[in-house]
Amino acid sequence: MITMLVLTKSYAGNLMSNLAVRYIPQPYQSLRDVLDDPSVTMIWEANNAYVQYYRNISGLIFYQAVESGVFREIADLESEGRIKYVRSTEFPSSIDIFVRNGDHVLIAEDRYERVLMAQDFSRTGRCDFYSSRSRFLPFMSSMVGAKDSPLVPVISVGIKAVTQTGLYDQWTENYMPNATFCAHPPTKITVNTSLTFHNLWGMFAVILGGHVVSILILGLELLNVRLFRL
Repeated sequence: MITMLVLTKSYAGNLMSNLAVRYIPQPYQSLRDVLDDPSVTMIWEANNAYVQYYRNISGLIFYQAVESGVFREIADLESEGRIKYVRSTEFPSSIDIFVRNGDHVLIAEDRYERVLMAQDFSRTGRCDFYSSRSRFLPFMSSMVGAKDSPLVPVISVGIKAVTQTGLYDQWTENYMPNATFCAHPPTKITVNTSLTFHNLWGMFAVILGGHVVSILILGLELLNVRLFRL
């Protein structure tokens, strides 16, 4: 009976822990994680600067510009059908249709992904997506001016100062509602769940099983005593 009591208490403690805390998996934290999972497909913006980094297109014939490394492996995935190219205007529908199912990941600029997650949170009230901890490829943003124009160096200094001081990020966050709400979603959450028979049937099964085993052992002992007297 002491053994059954210990098992029952242990089961009840584990049950309460599982009901109170739920862990949210975030399996893809780098490009390597995505490459090593053959079940996932990457979504890239069609023909942007990042795609041109590992693929050059010339007419109808393209050749791989990267000869080794992670981006070479990404380029090789195109022949396996694990890369999907979409326009940036199709990102919202792509994350809602493909990424939400868990078998696609979106490869895009961090700021744009935060915009998409903020818009989705404003619409659903949930943080259904997360950004990877790993960052790769620089963020490319610039202004174009006339050649040899004296304004270009001045503008370049201003853009550099705005970027280095973090003003651009601050303006972006102020412009987007809920911009930072899903920036770092928790990996575990506490859930208040009422206890029902559906949640506790295992504990009752352990108790009932313990009583059945105890009765069987008691019956065997009584039978053994009776046979010994005979």
